[in-house]
Amino acid sequence: MAKQEQAQLQLDATLKRAIAATEALCTWHARQHTHGGLHPQAFVEGADGQLQLLPPPDEPTLSLHRLRYASPEQAGRLAPTGVRSDLYSLGLLLYEWFAGQPAFASEDALELAYRHICVLPSDPQTHAPALPRPLSDLVMRLLAKSPLARYASAQGLLDDLRFCLQQWRRNGRIDPFTLGSTDTHAQLAPPDRLYGRGQDLARLKHLWKRATEGEVQVCWLAGATGMGKSTLAHALQPLVLQSGGQVAEGRFATRGPAQDYSALLQACRSLLLPLQSATEAERRGWCERLQQTLGAHLPVLLQALPDMEWLTGPQLAPSLAVGLAAQQRLHEALLALLLAFARPGQALLLLLDDMHAADAASLALLRALLQAPAAGHLLLLVTYDPKAVGANHPLARLQQQLQGGSTPETLLALQPLDLHAVVCLVDDSCLRLRPLNELSAHVQRKSQGNPGRVWQLLQQWVVQGQLQFDADCDGWRWRGIALGTEEMPQQGSSWWA
Repeated sequence: MAKQEQAQLQLDATLKRAIAATEALCTWHARQHTHGGLHPQAFVEGADGQLQLLPPPDEPTLSLHRLRYASPEQAGRLAPTGVRSDLYSLGLLLYEWFAGQPAFASEDALELAYRHICVLPSDPQTHAPALPRPLSDLVMRLLAKSPLARYASAQGLLDDLRFCLQQWRRNGRIDPFTLGSTDTHAQLAPPDRLYGRGQDLARLKHLWKRATEGEVQVCWLAGATGMGKSTLAHALQPLVLQSGGQVAEGRFATRGPAQDYSALLQACRSLLLPLQSATEAERRGWCERLQQTLGAHLPVLLQALPDMEWLTGPQLAPSLAVGLAAQQRLHEALLALLLAFARPGQALLLLLDDMHAADAASLALLRALLQAPAAGHLLLLVTYDPKAVGANHPLARLQQQLQGGSTPETLLALQPLDLHAVVCLVDDSCLRLRPLNELSAHVQRKSQGNPGRVWQLLQQWVVQGQLQFDADCDGWRWRGIALGTEEMPQQGSSWWA
C-alpha cells in the first residue's frame, strides 16, 4: 500500500476516534455536566461499540498523570470550572492523536502546571506537516488559555469534526472553513452596542454639531470603571467621520510613572495614520500645509514622532535643548499640529481616556489649546473616574481654571443602567435565555447597574457552570443558585474601560 494511502487511512481512523471521544463527552455533558477528569484511560468501549466515559476518580489532588490532561483552571485551582475545562483536556488528547506527541511533556508537576497556565504549545502541524490546517487550528482553539476563547460546547466541536471527516472522505483534503459556525449560539456574545445611553449620546452629537460650526467645546465624561465611558465616546465616531471630521485618540497610562504628553502623542499618531491611505496629491497637500503651519516646530515634532517622516520627508535636527526648554518646544509643536488639524470643513474630535492619570505637561497643553485665539472646530472629549479626582487633583484645578471662560463646558456623569437596559444587554449576550427577566433583575441588583460588571458576572457564571447553553433548546439556561439570594461569584479581571 502506498505511503500516501496509508496516511489517508490513518487520518481517517484518527478523525473517527476523535469523533467517538467527542460524542462520549457530549453524552456526559448532557447528563452530568462537567467531567473534570479526562485522560486516555477515561474512555472505554461500550457493549454497543461506542466510546463511553468512566466517572472521574475521587482524588483530593491531581496526580501527575491527570495533571498531564488538566486545564489551566484545574492546574491553577485544583478544581474544574465548567464544560470548557473538559474541552481543553480533550484538546490535549486530540493533540497527541493528530501530532503524534503530547502538547506538554514533563515529569515535574510544577512545570506541567506552569505550562498549562502560561505556555501555548507549538502548532500540531509543526510535528505532523501533512495534518490539514483546519484540524491543526481546531486543536489550538481547544487549547486556548481563556475558557471563553475555546469552543463553547462539545456539540460545536463534534459538528466541526464530522465536517472534517466528510470533506476528507469526499475530496481527500480539508479546505479552510469557519470553526465553530454551529457553536455561535453557545458562545457568550459580548455586547456590541450602547445600552441605556441614548440621551448621553444625543448630548455628544449636539456638541459635535457645535464644533463643526466653528466652536470649541469641552465634554467631561465621568464614570466609574466599567460604566462604559469609552464605549459611549466611540459611539460618536461614526458621526464624526460621516461629517468629514477627524478623530485623534489617546489614553493616559494608569499604571507606572506618568510620561509627558503620552496620550497626546498617541492622538497625533492616530491623526496621521489615515493619511497613509490618501492619494499622492492629498499627501503633498498635507505636507505643504504642515510645513507652512508648523515652520520651525516641524523638526521638533519629527523628533517626537519619527514615524511622520514618510509624510514630511527628512528634516534638519533641531537645536539642542534640555529640561524645561525642550518641554516647551514640544508643547508648542504639538499645539501647532492639533490646531492645524482642527479647521473649517474638517473639525477635530480629540478623545483622551483616563484623564485622571494625565501628567502636568499634558494638562497645561490642553489649557493652552482651549484658550488659543486661533482655536475652533474642536471637541475635546475626556473620560475620567471621579473617584480618582479630589479637590486638589491637577484635573480638578484645570476644570476650575476653565470655569467662567469663553470655552463652553459640559459634564456628563454616567449613571447606572436601569432594569430595562440590563434586560436588553443580557438578552443580547445570551440567546433565548430562561428565565430572562428574573436573572436580569438578579444581575442588575448584583452589578448595581454597571454594564462592565454585568458582562463580568455573565462570564464568571458561564465558567463556573451556573449559566449554561442547552443545545436541545438552542438557548441559555440558568442552573445556578436560587435567584434572589445574596450569594455572589468572586470578582475577576475586567476588560472594560
